[in-house]
Amino acid sequence: MLNRIPFQYRITILYIVIGALWIIFSDRLLVHLTDDPKLILKISTYKGWFYVLITGILLFGVIGREIKRRIQLFEQLQAAKEKAVEADRLKTTFLANLSHYIRTPMNSILGFIELYQDKETSEKNVSLRP
Repeated sequence: MLNRIPFQYRITILYIVIGALWIIFSDRLLVHLTDDPKLILKISTYKGWFYVLITGILLFGVIGREIKRRIQLFEQLQAAKEKAVEADRLKTTFLANLSHYIRTPMNSILGFIELYQDKETSEKNVSLRP
C-alpha cells in the first residue's frame, strides 16, 4: 500500500511522524531529567536543532535509497528499450528478406501467367510448335 502513495507524500508523512514522536519523547525526557525550569528552557532551545539534524539525516537516507531505486528502474527500462529496438531491427530484417524471397518467384510466376493468358502471345507460341 505504501508504494501507491507518491514519494513526496511519503516523505511528508515520515517528517510529520518523526516530528510528533520527537516532540512527545523529548518533552517527557526533559521533565524526567530535571526539575529546573532554566535548564529545561536551555535544553528545549537546542531541541529544535537536534530535531532538524536527526530528521535531516533520516530523510537523507530515505531519499538516497529512493534515488538508488529510481536509478535501477531507469537502467532496467533502458535495457528493455535497447532489447526492444534490437528485436524490432531483427524483425524488420527478417521481413525484408522474406519479402524478397517471396516476391521474386511470385513475379516470375505472375509474368508467366500473364503471358499464358495473353491470346496473341499464346497463338504465336502455338504456331511455333512443330
